[in-house]
Amino acid sequence: MDTKKKSINGLTAKNSKDSCAAEASKDSCTVETSINSLAAATDIKNLPIAVSSRSFSKNEELKKLLSAHFTSIKYNLTDRVLEAQELIDFLRGAEAAIVGLDKVTESVLIQLPHLKVISKYGVGINNLDLSAMKRQGIAFGWTGGVNARSVSELVLSFILGLLRNVFVNSRKISQGVWRGTGGIQLSGKTIGIIGCGHIGKDLIKILKPFDCEILICDILDMKEFCLEWEVDQVSKVNDRTSKQIERVSKQIEQVSKTEILKRSDVVSLHVPYDSSTHHLIGASDFELMKSTAILINTSRGEIVDENALCESLKQKKIAGAAADVFANEPVGNCELVRLENFVATPHIGGNSVEAVQAMGKSAIDNLVGLLAAK
Repeated sequence: MDTKKKSINGLTAKNSKDSCAAEASKDSCTVETSINSLAAATDIKNLPIAVSSRSFSKNEELKKLLSAHFTSIKYNLTDRVLEAQELIDFLRGAEAAIVGLDKVTESVLIQLPHLKVISKYGVGINNLDLSAMKRQGIAFGWTGGVNARSVSELVLSFILGLLRNVFVNSRKISQGVWRGTGGIQLSGKTIGIIGCGHIGKDLIKILKPFDCEILICDILDMKEFCLEWEVDQVSKVNDRTSKQIERVSKQIEQVSKTEILKRSDVVSLHVPYDSSTHHLIGASDFELMKSTAILINTSRGEIVDENALCESLKQKKIAGAAADVFANEPVGNCELVRLENFVATPHIGGNSVEAVQAMGKSAIDNLVGLLAAK
């Protein structure tokens, strides 16, 4: 893993940066700024800590691990994301915090003069104003990719379930209908991955046994990654014919978004949300896709125009879609989620038991490390 220092929005970052589309400057980092008021602290154990993340606050094992380092901890037991004044009131007086999906803006930070360290539980950072943290002298700890396998496994389950008609047949059986079609196999199909960061790369790994053609789209030049992949594949088939080796070495290719949409049987999105990725997939994009293709979104809801997706599914412009994320969550009983060729889950992609533990331990390690270093 690359451990060279990198510049992220003017902050100093230490850690790897396996980028993905529009994720180039913020994929995995530990950002540090000076913490003058903590310089004289000799015992971090007694510092007041606030944990606003709902998931972390409900996990007894993570709470036990955090308690081993600190004695004064406040947890968010409301079972909802804290916003604006409610978040300010919750964090007030804390010197360090572990946050989840809470929107941490400059207007929030300027009202928290005692807050010196923020550690992120989870991998998405689009809800955090990193520049404001720098201006307020707040240290930020975050590790990308800790829940990658959890997300990529959900993507694989979506792909197999949609291609093999698992979800629609299950619904039919619940309605008393004992007939259906077996769909198509994943093996040998073309998979388009938009955003080749931690999750995109892990998805490629778990797709290996299916002998798929892999297309990737990323804002960074991924030639080195593609070359490494080709060498790895060839080394594992060196006892095969040269024709077979040539076929395997062409399994992955970096192309444009348009090319992915036109050629892929499956399109999977793995980009962060910001102004550059808002409605990255819209009505005109669905026109480019095969009528037999499926779309998977486990990144952020706003990346897909949900109204355009709904119309495309109704008109059978694409065969199916699955989403773990929505523009507004909870999504409610809207037309999209009622469609037979659409599958929805309630933002569970990165929340396997193993991923929750990994994200929690990472947040604790970053928090303790930043405080101890100062």
